Amino acid sequence: MLTGIIAAAAGLAFLGFIVTMQVRRKRVTPKALIILPVVFTGLSVGLDRSWLAELGSGMAVLLLVTGSLAAIGLAVARAATIRLEQGPKGPMQKGNWLTAVLWLATFAVRIATMLIGMRYGVAQGPGEAFFFVALTFAAQNAIIAKRAGLIGRGERRPALAG
Repeated sequence: MLTGIIAAAAGLAFLGFIVTMQVRRKRVTPKALIILPVVFTGLSVGLDRSWLAELGSGMAVLLLVTGSLAAIGLAVARAATIRLEQGPKGPMQKGNWLTAVLWLATFAVRIATMLIGMRYGVAQGPGEAFFFVALTFAAQNAIIAKRAGLIGRGERRPALAG
């Protein structure tokens, strides 16, 4: 019981941190865009090495694919809410209230996927959760990098983007 309460508190603190960081004005740098997807990918494999091997059932695969598509779709929506502007040291990003709402929706979708998995006997541990977070950050950050002109041709005037 205490472990569950601690895990829930840690999850809520993490959610608060993520949402806060997404709505603050900050520089867009390759390092900042890459670090969270890499960290969460590492956590997904490092903390739960068995989750990929447990994709033996159709329902497990369906939940992974559905969750992955939802993570990417919500990332695209969130990226559209993030304003880019040119700062003195390069591109800057800032989310808004809709960015925060979409992050809450992202976590709600992940919780719903977990509950559906529990209902159908598909165990989901931290590996799947961290993979979901890594994927949603990677998709969002790839779009921001493109819009900021850090990859590909980008936009010529990021101040007009988003």
